[in-house]
Amino acid sequence: MSHEMQTLFFVSFTLHAHASIYDGRNSGYGNGDLMYLSIPSGTTTVRLEDNHITYVSKEFMDGLSLLQVIYFSRNQIQDLDDYLFSSLPHLIQVFLYGKDLTVIRKHVFSGCSGLTTLNIGGNRIHSIQAGALRDLTSLIRLYIQSNQLRSLNQSIFAPEVHPVNLEVMMHSNNWECQCEMSWLLDAWANGGWITESQSPGIFAQCSGPGHLAGRELRSLTIHELQCDATTTEVGSSKHRSSLWIATKERVQLSGGDALQIQVSIGFPTTNQKCLCRSKHTPNFN
Repeated sequence: MSHEMQTLFFVSFTLHAHASIYDGRNSGYGNGDLMYLSIPSGTTTVRLEDNHITYVSKEFMDGLSLLQVIYFSRNQIQDLDDYLFSSLPHLIQVFLYGKDLTVIRKHVFSGCSGLTTLNIGGNRIHSIQAGALRDLTSLIRLYIQSNQLRSLNQSIFAPEVHPVNLEVMMHSNNWECQCEMSWLLDAWANGGWITESQSPGIFAQCSGPGHLAGRELRSLTIHELQCDATTTEVGSSKHRSSLWIATKERVQLSGGDALQIQVSIGFPTTNQKCLCRSKHTPNFN
């Protein structure tokens, strides 16, 4: 087979049993639940959608350094290994649409700086971990529609480097329209680096809180997302003040009647609380 034919090699076949895919270049074909695939190293597109694949090993990917497009949609893959695609410098499109993915972990797409299209819609994803998309600086289209996501934090991208013209399709999730989503409104309103893609005429709608249920996220204001700097609750017996920060992280300060608090409020990281001064030393719980 010539090099030209190898780079145009397509794989499209049906696996009739549940299978895990491992590197098969030196193994031939396995038995039982293990399926060993032998794919030419010059392959640029792999089509394995509509099968019963449950797992794909990193070793399988490592030998396909020229791979550009991957179709793994509508299989039974529930989880993806860390750094699964890190050895594919030419990868530009990944299709993992439907049906069993639940979490996108931090390092799954590490090293995929050339990726332009990522489709993980139609799964059961309830979490995209912080930093999970930080390396996808070339991303143009992100499909996360029809999942079980409740919130989308900007921390899934790198704070200093992110895509410059990203369309996100995000309808049909369980969006809780609260302050954590306010960064999206800022970007949409100001013609920023991220916009919402419609399918067709369907935009992301709020599932909660109750008074916003059914509203389109893009139609809301920052005020409606309840992004007030603080709200204060004072207990009736011990005068305990509770400060709610915009990131929904709660800080409780215990003190007496004379407790005076000055707070500098920002958007703290996981390891930060808030900056407080008081006549009494506060207890952070």
